[in-house]
Amino acid sequence: MENNSLTSISIIALHDQHDLSLQLKPGLNIIYGRNGTGKTTLLHVLANLLDHDIRRFCHIRFQKIIVGTLNGTVIELVQTRNADGTWVQVSINGKLYSPVTREDKTPAELREELRTCLGGGPVYLPAFRSVLEAISQNRSHTADDPRNEEMQEIIATERERISMDGEKFRASQFVRETTRAIASKTILCREWFGPFVPVVRFPSLWEVAEELATELHQAQLIVASTDSEAFSNTFVEVLKAVLDSSDNPDPGDVQSLLSSIRMNLAELQETEAGIPKVYSQISSIVGEMTQTFSLEETIAKRILKVYEQAFSARTTVQKMAYERIRAFENSINRFLSDKKLTVRMAQQTFGLRVRRLQQVITLADGRPASLSVLSSGERHVLTLLFSATHMSTTDGILLIDEPELSLHVKWQRMILQELMHQAGTRQIIACTHAPEVAAHHRDVMIKLTPFLTQKDDVQDDNFEILDDQISIE
Repeated sequence: MENNSLTSISIIALHDQHDLSLQLKPGLNIIYGRNGTGKTTLLHVLANLLDHDIRRFCHIRFQKIIVGTLNGTVIELVQTRNADGTWVQVSINGKLYSPVTREDKTPAELREELRTCLGGGPVYLPAFRSVLEAISQNRSHTADDPRNEEMQEIIATERERISMDGEKFRASQFVRETTRAIASKTILCREWFGPFVPVVRFPSLWEVAEELATELHQAQLIVASTDSEAFSNTFVEVLKAVLDSSDNPDPGDVQSLLSSIRMNLAELQETEAGIPKVYSQISSIVGEMTQTFSLEETIAKRILKVYEQAFSARTTVQKMAYERIRAFENSINRFLSDKKLTVRMAQQTFGLRVRRLQQVITLADGRPASLSVLSSGERHVLTLLFSATHMSTTDGILLIDEPELSLHVKWQRMILQELMHQAGTRQIIACTHAPEVAAHHRDVMIKLTPFLTQKDDVQDDNFEILDDQISIE
């Protein structure tokens, strides 16, 4: 939601060297700067805070971080270092919470308050996405060791996060595989890029396909439930129409009712393959129907009105059930030229596990193919837009590092506009050093210019060197 948007962030003595200060807006923010100005570190600060992972801040040197939100909340993190170690203390609107060390989990009271102030969990899309694709192709997950305490902790946290997202059904097997993948990717990236790396939820192609299958199955269940209820109600309503002798308002003329029924049936057949066979049969009947009736015309009109209302309701429900899937298809297809994304189920699923999608890419010659035929740039667009729509609650902030990766200049100019369309009212913070990304958004560009920290502001300690800290940029 908009009142959870961040309005400012200041970091004092980052790496004991620089001060950063930015003013942010609801909606889109494009942070522009050369390599080495701290764009990636800034996103990691925001992602870890939005994930309420306070102990992560013991793995990076700073003096103070101050974050302001649109609802007036001010969050401060202060780091202290001495011979005994490093710890971080958080205050929210002046209220102090217990200090957190590297070994401590964020206290439950603090975590709940941060959730209230900052909204849903973030979606963070890191610059090392190509590395994550390579990891994701290996489903064995080298870090997947049940004895790995960090892995089990990430899995437990992610399952809790998913359980709080009440948007849609998720099969238990899908949750297990997804959370394992998130934990594995996060642990490996922390080994390679340093322990300050936030939780990495960037999806692989198989995760995208699984999630689309789950969403498609859920939409089918909603529509099937509507069909079942409509067929049951029609039995009752048709009987009432035949036996009703009251002087009810005229339901309308026959041709208008027939026209409405035909229109709804045509729309149902155009937007979803595999509608119930009875719908096709009714479509054939009304397509040949004229105004000649063996029934008394008033009764005929009442019966047609029952069908007209049922099909109109079914069309409305179907549009709502498939709205996000179709919006996602349309968004992706704006980038594809010789291919087309079409999400369809391959076969009837059984039980709770949803696993199989029909080949969802249609090639120029009409042949179906899997998502694996997409080029690196096309995959990048797919996962970016998927993440904006499918990987967070509606108020989670979207953080993107280098959205221009693998994209043609034309697509660089398009991608943020499409992300804004998909993300709705959520705040987007994108870091880049490619001016073309901001071609149509000059008004929201923010130049990142770090300033040297005054020597008096730096903690003069020789007790601990954070040699596990790696700054990506």
